[in-house]
Amino acid sequence: MPSYSYILRIEAIEPDDDRLDALADVVDDVVFASRAGLASVTLVVESVTSRAAGIDAVRAARAAGLVPLRTIPDLVDRREISERVGVTRQAVGNWARGDRQGTTDFPAPYAFVSGEIWLWHDVAAWLRESGVFDEDLETPDWSDLIATDRWIADDPDARAPSDRFASEPVATGDWDFASSGYTLSRDEAREVAGS
Repeated sequence: MPSYSYILRIEAIEPDDDRLDALADVVDDVVFASRAGLASVTLVVESVTSRAAGIDAVRAARAAGLVPLRTIPDLVDRREISERVGVTRQAVGNWARGDRQGTTDFPAPYAFVSGEIWLWHDVAAWLRESGVFDEDLETPDWSDLIATDRWIADDPDARAPSDRFASEPVATGDWDFASSGYTLSRDEAREVAGS
């Protein structure tokens, strides 16, 4: 089963908060970060699909007593791409300019902030296709991030964490799944429901 890395913005907490230990008991790989008032947890979750993994990540955080506010996209610049892949920044620049690349164009940047920034999902997919990178850890694409954010926002219990999220299927309870606009494939629905 594939593993997916999701970054969730959570309410501000201290690094020694017991809820982080509770989260580590539920999810094997947890990294907490806090900077300038922005607290986040990065979770690695195994699931059939990225969207199901996003819901599982939110549920795990809630089961630990944390309040997920939204997802945080994994955005990277040339320096971070070079560090993750183990190549020089010049090599990344060559890929981005189209000087040296595989069979398809390097992904378009997401935005320009003192240079280009990209969604890691897009870059990693290009690197895999080009034979430069072979890491198995997946990250969500924009549609999966948006779908997870919509699920967080549309869930009436989003600000009231409890342990019931650990076992409750997505399509039950008070949350109006049908009108939320969130859709799951048949495999995703089975995975999330645990059947």
